[in-house]
Amino acid sequence: MKTLRKLLAGMVLITLTAFGLTALTSSSSNTVVPVVAFLNHTCSSDVYMEHESIQAMLEFNGTTRDGIVWDFESYHHIEDLQTQLYPVCYLVSAIEEVVVRGTPWPARPSDPYGAQGGRTGTPTPTPQEPEPPTPPAQLQADNFTEEKSNDLRECLEEDLGDVSEEIEGWNSDAIGATEAEWGINKNVARGFGYTGVDIGEDNNGNPTLSIGVFIYPQGIANAVAAMFVEQRDVQVAAFEQLTQFTQAHELFHVGQLKTIFEETGARPKPYQYWDLEVQAHNGSTSLWQGIHGDNAEPPSTLNLGSQVNFWRKAAYDLDTARYKELEVKKENGTITSDEETEMDELEATLKDPSSLPEANANRDWDPDAIDIDCE
Repeated sequence: MKTLRKLLAGMVLITLTAFGLTALTSSSSNTVVPVVAFLNHTCSSDVYMEHESIQAMLEFNGTTRDGIVWDFESYHHIEDLQTQLYPVCYLVSAIEEVVVRGTPWPARPSDPYGAQGGRTGTPTPTPQEPEPPTPPAQLQADNFTEEKSNDLRECLEEDLGDVSEEIEGWNSDAIGATEAEWGINKNVARGFGYTGVDIGEDNNGNPTLSIGVFIYPQGIANAVAAMFVEQRDVQVAAFEQLTQFTQAHELFHVGQLKTIFEETGARPKPYQYWDLEVQAHNGSTSLWQGIHGDNAEPPSTLNLGSQVNFWRKAAYDLDTARYKELEVKKENGTITSDEETEMDELEATLKDPSSLPEANANRDWDPDAIDIDCE
């Protein structure tokens, strides 16, 4: 079944690669085709950039600007927007080794939310042109400390103590949980946070629970800078709010892990991670609105019907079915060494963030409409 999962994922890649090769046939001799480049392989990331040509996109690929690492994975032709409801999506990897690199054409990031109106032209920079100012969100990340993170979290936990509504999966014992140790990691530029779990033993052989939670200020800053690239004045408030929303999300995971440990004395099953992630995102949204009001928009939304999440869930279900088969064989003592290795690989895959549902930036989030009062 692991092979089936690879085949299933490969169906998407083969289709996209085929489109990319078709593009080579028609445009490899003329790469001056305006394109929109995206940071994922399905032309659906909220952060994207317009380029005057395919070559310009390839030359800019991997560059850091406005606090974002522009690693393009897919693109489509701008002209397709005029003729196709769903523009054909091409893989960057299908052409980057083939197209001859030329003189880079200067480009600038477009509004990540697709502001109306076209560009009037891209000025050619000179060697004397100053570097763009550092985004306010990036400055906050640079100066962010564990003390500041703890202050925000303690403020959040105090507010959550007043949330009385029942939320599926929420365990209020997560607030101030002694099993959880919180920290920050400034070396991670993507993602917002991480919660890990470890099961040990005390002196009497009883299981013990340890939870490690890390917040990624650089990842948070990069997202904020991209979402509000033209609204620098809201980046300070947005950074704090996205940090607290991330803390609420990770705090929700702390509660889930405590509940499962209390019931089983163990960590979650690998195939539970999908549902736990969905529950945590929906639950942290409910906690957010419990604090700021029912109409308060959260920083991110989870669309399980998106193309990315549809294929991820299909692959996840295949892996889950195979893992459960092997789980039964292990309990019965009939599992082979090769199957044990496969089981370990499946466990890693089922818990890998790239296998779990992907949330997106919420276009309706307005940092000015929300006030974090931590005094």
